[in-house]
Amino acid sequence: MMNKIPENSNIIIINLDGLRRDKISKIPSLRSLENSTYFFNNMFTVAPYTFAALPAMISGLYPSSNGVDAYYNMFNFKKDEIETLPEKLKKLGYYTCCDIISNSVMPKQGYDDYLLFDEETVNFETRHDELIKTLSSKEKFFLFLHYTEIHKN
Repeated sequence: MMNKIPENSNIIIINLDGLRRDKISKIPSLRSLENSTYFFNNMFTVAPYTFAALPAMISGLYPSSNGVDAYYNMFNFKKDEIETLPEKLKKLGYYTCCDIISNSVMPKQGYDDYLLFDEETVNFETRHDELIKTLSSKEKFFLFLHYTEIHKN
């Protein structure tokens, strides 16, 4: 893996909510991604639930520092005190977009587009394909995709 992302690269973070690391080898499409992208295979969650894990990831801070330190504290994110990854990328000229299940899962700050989907009716393949095609018209973009199908299966 290279030490630095090439300048003006698009950045897509795919959160496979609930996927265990030991299952990746059993999914051919994920093995393919693992071998052809920046794949972070040594990540650990700071909390066993999405409401605290995603704000920690996007802020770079533990829940005790970012305010989302309990299951029902999802709206306690210290937005006035914390600069998020999307905010930092916006300063570098990125168009930022988030596609997520609920506004209670991720702080909105720093996103140009903050899109919500209905987990019961969404077709992720079509939705994500169309979203990436739309964002491809931007000079450079950051996209956070929240994939939740694993919870159902």
